[in-house]
Amino acid sequence: SLRLVGSEMCIRDSVFAGDEIACTGCDCSNVPGYDEATVIECPDAAISAALVNPHDHIRFTEGAPIDTGTDRYLHRHDWRGSLSTPINPHGTSGTSGGMRWGELRMLFSGTTSMIGTGGADGLVRNLDELSGDERARGLRQAEYTTFSLGDSNETFRANCGWDFRYDEAEVADMSAFVPHVAEGVNGYAAEEFRCQSRTGDGARDLTESNTAHIHAIGLTAEDYMRMALDSAQIIWSPRSNISLYGFTAQVTTFKRFGGTIALGTDWTYSGSANTIRELACADQYNRNNLGGFFSDKQLHDMATVNAAIATGNQALIGSLDSGKLADIAIYAAKGTGQFHRNVIDADNLSSLLVIKGGEAMYGRPSLVEALGESCDNLTVCGVSRVVC
Repeated sequence: SLRLVGSEMCIRDSVFAGDEIACTGCDCSNVPGYDEATVIECPDAAISAALVNPHDHIRFTEGAPIDTGTDRYLHRHDWRGSLSTPINPHGTSGTSGGMRWGELRMLFSGTTSMIGTGGADGLVRNLDELSGDERARGLRQAEYTTFSLGDSNETFRANCGWDFRYDEAEVADMSAFVPHVAEGVNGYAAEEFRCQSRTGDGARDLTESNTAHIHAIGLTAEDYMRMALDSAQIIWSPRSNISLYGFTAQVTTFKRFGGTIALGTDWTYSGSANTIRELACADQYNRNNLGGFFSDKQLHDMATVNAAIATGNQALIGSLDSGKLADIAIYAAKGTGQFHRNVIDADNLSSLLVIKGGEAMYGRPSLVEALGESCDNLTVCGVSRVVC
């Protein structure tokens, strides 16, 4: 077992027995195995739940950022034919270099779970393609789709005459439904949401508590209210949205209605390389454009517990609570002494130790070795790290 001792919130005295958190709080001395546990003391570091990324496209993970210049688009179909988005040149199988490098970047940021259509075997947990062991452990597979209206051929269909991929009963049976909806700022984008949030006249009400809409840009205040009343979530990707469309979701409006907002990277073409880069973007946008509407804790929640909710897996990941999986990321202090701010201000060198299900996955060699792991050495920005 492992015991982590930190200074924030008095003392976070966490004991992990196997893959599960046995106790968090100021005193876990009554937990069996407490005295025999390996102890890691982090008095100045932030001991956080590992990050969760509910929106990426891992098969395109090696694409360089697109320079759009001053061009902005009204809808995703406007750029799909004009911007080159080649598939990963180093492979897209579970053992390919392309997938491994993409997921390694996520581990750099303290991310242990993600959704991205595919993934690398044995690295980040892929919540849309769970293994049998992960399902047996209680994790729930999310249904992740880019074209839930069957419009990949870029054909608009009036009066909700879409080729819907799912009906209402099918979505109701899903653990989590994670579709791309209203990715754009025009009437086409608005119609995507209308036809998936109502009943009658050809529409299907697929907006329920198990639904997390990715993007949700071209919507009205009434639309956001409908989502919040149905307890649906938004997966916010501000860097990609602003790069392509010049606008992003009205997250302050949605939050005022009581909505839950998660944070996703999208992809490297127009989004972020990993979760802490997207968190930095959201933080900057919050300060410069939203008047600091969101607190540091609320931003941190977007990348942890809210992202877990959006994937339907909040019972096991997203926070450091007893009975949840031991998914932990430890970040070096950035001089503020504040827990949430240390995570928000983190960079790739700030991740000192990343643990997934009680197993060390990445971090400083001395910390990983202390846990009895034999892993591969690598250099990150001139600093020694190991990856398992």
